[in-house]
Amino acid sequence: MREDFLHHVWKFQLFNFYDLKTTEGHEVRTISPGIHNLDAGPDFLNARIEIDGIQWIGNVEIHVNKSDWLKHGHQNDDAYNNLILHLVYNDDYAEIEQLKNSHTISLKDRINEDIYQRYLKFLNSNLWIPCANFIDGIDRLNLEMWIDRMMVEKLELKSESILKSLEKNTFNWEQSFYKFLASNFGFKVNGLAFEMLADSLPFINILKHKSNILQIEAMLYGQAGMLNDDFEDEYPNLLKREYKFLQNKFQLKPINETAWNWARLRPQNFPTIRISQFATLIYNNNSLFSELIFAKSLDEIRKVLNISTSKYWENHYQFDKESKFRSKKLGKQSIDLLTINTILPFKFLYGKIHNNKELTNNALQILEALPSEKNHIIKGFESLGVVSNSAFRSQALIHLKKFYCDKKRCLQCGIGNRLLKE
Repeated sequence: MREDFLHHVWKFQLFNFYDLKTTEGHEVRTISPGIHNLDAGPDFLNARIEIDGIQWIGNVEIHVNKSDWLKHGHQNDDAYNNLILHLVYNDDYAEIEQLKNSHTISLKDRINEDIYQRYLKFLNSNLWIPCANFIDGIDRLNLEMWIDRMMVEKLELKSESILKSLEKNTFNWEQSFYKFLASNFGFKVNGLAFEMLADSLPFINILKHKSNILQIEAMLYGQAGMLNDDFEDEYPNLLKREYKFLQNKFQLKPINETAWNWARLRPQNFPTIRISQFATLIYNNNSLFSELIFAKSLDEIRKVLNISTSKYWENHYQFDKESKFRSKKLGKQSIDLLTINTILPFKFLYGKIHNNKELTNNALQILEALPSEKNHIIKGFESLGVVSNSAFRSQALIHLKKFYCDKKRCLQCGIGNRLLKE
């Protein structure tokens, strides 16, 4: 027997209640199993239990064996003093002084063995997801409800990291938005380098020179460590002169140029191109945060993000290396990824903090309007009959796979839970 399964059984009361008594012979009725505690301390808090007709309110601790209380060292922890029930599978009659004022229930012979064996099959499964052979039988309504839950959970998870950033800079939304947007401008390959760049260059410094695209680019390329060479072209030399002035003005320290990854990148995705696109985005918009967060439709967001590089980069991918003329606009797929990973999480959190349901609902509506991503996870679910027709669904399914299926958290998953019960 596994302890996590006992938690599941108690939380959803999946055991035989007939003639339920404590090991001391007192009649028991559960009013509320309590709140599942995932932090330190008792497993369930504020449970309500009736023992011999008297209602008790307190905490519940769960073990496979009663003697596990001593093995886990609870006898030395005051957090376990306010206990009304010790729920065990095996009552191995260990004498525990600390449990004299609480009651013990043994669930042995009260749990459906078929459910437990099915759970063990999920845990030991080598399939792409543990329930791959059963998911096609799940009720569609329950499946849709859980997918909706996964999307909201993913947004809330992203909101936590945004909140930490906001707390560090006294809830300066523009600074935090600038940092997250920069990080996601680097996408997977140069995300960390872009984040380091944003950390080294406060947004307020850029705002002081926002009307001058040359100075914005000078600060970004300089802080990126890309203006250290001797250049032949006039443009990088102009950037270099501007940067020296601005570096001295704001006491800036650039990051190391080696932070940038150029290998296996299409020239269109080179960090030089991305930095110029990022500079243009800032230059083009008076209040970038407000314009993107309060945009009401996907088309409005795409219009703001429909940007290109400055003129020099139309026939360059790197400094001093001329190439054929090509307009280097931010691609539609890149725009959609920035919308999914930065703009909508900020819109969702801003609406939540300011109790603006219109904003939080709008974030979800735009996710529904965005096309589904196409990757191995989405293809895997589609092979099992779970189709994705929007970014809302694809993001939810990616979250489900990474945070539940891969970790075999079937007991915490609405789909796994349903399949175990059936």
